[in-house]
Amino acid sequence: MFVLLAECSSTPNIARRPVVTEHRVRPHVTNILTKLGVSSRTAAVASATDPSLV
Repeated sequence: MFVLLAECSSTPNIARRPVVTEHRVRPHVTNILTKLGVSSRTAAVASATDPSLV
């Protein structure tokens, strides 16, 4: 899921992937944003690629 966010995929585009529906994508994205403490997909990618997190 996170790779798809990093590719700047929209929720409908992610949902087009096999076995992943838009209904399932939204909660996953929300959970990722919440766990990282950010409010946007762009901020999530920036946060996750921050070397200080490793």
